[in-house]
Amino acid sequence: MLTSLHIQNVVLIDRLTLEWQRGLSALTGETGAGKSILLDALGLSIGARSDAGLLRIGADQASVTATFSLSKDHAVWAVLSEQELGAAADELTLRRVLSRDGRSKAFINDIPVQIATLRQIGDMLLEIHGQFATHALLNAATHRQTLDQFAGQGGQAKTVAAAWASWQRARQEHQALMQDAAHQAQEAAYLSASCDELTALDPQPGEEDSLHTRKTFLRNQATMIEAVDAALQSLQDDDRGARPALLQGWRTMSRQGDKGTEWDQAVAGFDTAISAVHELEAQLETLLRVISEGGMDLEAVEDRLYSLRAAARKYSCLADDLPQKLLEFQGKLHDATTLDTRIAALAAQVEDARKTYVQQAHILTAARQKAGQMLEKLVATELPPLKLEKARFIVAITPVPETQWGPQGCEDIAYLLSTHTDAAPAPLAKVASGGELSRLMLAIKLVLVDTSTATTLIFDEVDTGIGGATAAAVGERLARLGQGRQVLVVTHAPQVAARADYHLVVSKATQDGKMITSVTTLDSLPARREEIARMLAGSEITDAARAAAASLLQAVA
Repeated sequence: MLTSLHIQNVVLIDRLTLEWQRGLSALTGETGAGKSILLDALGLSIGARSDAGLLRIGADQASVTATFSLSKDHAVWAVLSEQELGAAADELTLRRVLSRDGRSKAFINDIPVQIATLRQIGDMLLEIHGQFATHALLNAATHRQTLDQFAGQGGQAKTVAAAWASWQRARQEHQALMQDAAHQAQEAAYLSASCDELTALDPQPGEEDSLHTRKTFLRNQATMIEAVDAALQSLQDDDRGARPALLQGWRTMSRQGDKGTEWDQAVAGFDTAISAVHELEAQLETLLRVISEGGMDLEAVEDRLYSLRAAARKYSCLADDLPQKLLEFQGKLHDATTLDTRIAALAAQVEDARKTYVQQAHILTAARQKAGQMLEKLVATELPPLKLEKARFIVAITPVPETQWGPQGCEDIAYLLSTHTDAAPAPLAKVASGGELSRLMLAIKLVLVDTSTATTLIFDEVDTGIGGATAAAVGERLARLGQGRQVLVVTHAPQVAARADYHLVVSKATQDGKMITSVTTLDSLPARREEIARMLAGSEITDAARAAAASLLQAVA
């Protein structure tokens, strides 16, 4: 609830601090005393539009600070936490500073914020009903939420919103796949041709390096064959070859018979040398066969290299990446060929999600219709005592076409009012104004009291054009509201003021040559009786007025 309001340099207010209590507080005073200034100042603190005309003459800056005491589970703390403006605490302070040039600054817990943020938070804490503010209930956008809360269907509303989100996600996926289908149909022919080409080419990992090595080898093949052949000739030539010469030497020495150990060792050396030459000949002959054996010739190698490199350029990759490119194309081609199956599966998901949404939305619709009928009946019982006996409050629940369905459900919801039997129902703001509108809001608020996060309700001009029993009925209903939360009422009706738990009088007087608005809290019963007597009698208070005031106070005690 609102615990304190500090105002400085706003119109006729120099410096004023007000402490507020839970329950019903009445603000009274003569016309022009400055009661509307208090509401304007309070409106500034919760994000209302600023006006340089609100600045006190001669002052360079005005400020309004409103302090609220809130439970730690109040919904506003979650919003503040999301915006990094503080965690749950005992108090919350909203401040607005207005400069002479018309610019203003906003603060929440002394942290600078945008005016829109201040307004968002302020709307969660305080509601002003009357000609100085447009109540949220006049905005059709709030009717659905308040009806759902009245029906206890906040959870079902979230279920419908979640079902809508699931349906829309499935629709978006299906639509995206349908768009891909047109593109993939065009690409399928290209993918098929590319797969055929690469399959026929059959590229192998590392093949380019292998071919390059082969190419280098083939370019030197003739020279290598000639060298190996010459080496064999140097070993095998009958006239100058190493093998015939060694054989001849061995024969010559072997014929001499046994000539001793050293001779035998020399003959053995010939044996070893001849054996080594035989082994070398075998190695050279094997090498010659390897060099001369069949396989890709130089032209074939160069053609293969050209084909691989051409394919690599075509598909913008390295030659070694062509095998992977083939796998990629094959995967895409598979996706393209199975697209119809995937589209059909997604279409089924879309239909299932739609059915779920419709099912949950119909549950919510039924609950809304039942709650709407109950809300109409309850508000109807409050209207006659408030001098609105000819008015008829209507909860209009209108189905909308599927193109207008949304996370909120399948219908539009609006609170309408018919001012008399022959009048067509119309939006609240168009058929009621001034005191009628305030009393209508009072009646609706009595029924919807638990649907708002606002802990403070302010009513202005709720008693315009009424008196007697009607004013007493207004006072009784305001007192009823004050039992559950903080209610502030600006009133000229003594019947309403008598119902208040707390009574504040707004007055103005000249001080140091300047007109100053001040507020006095009436702490005693005699002081309250005197003010209510003034409200009954006017400027000249009579004993009869005092007696009537005492009677009013005693009647509500």
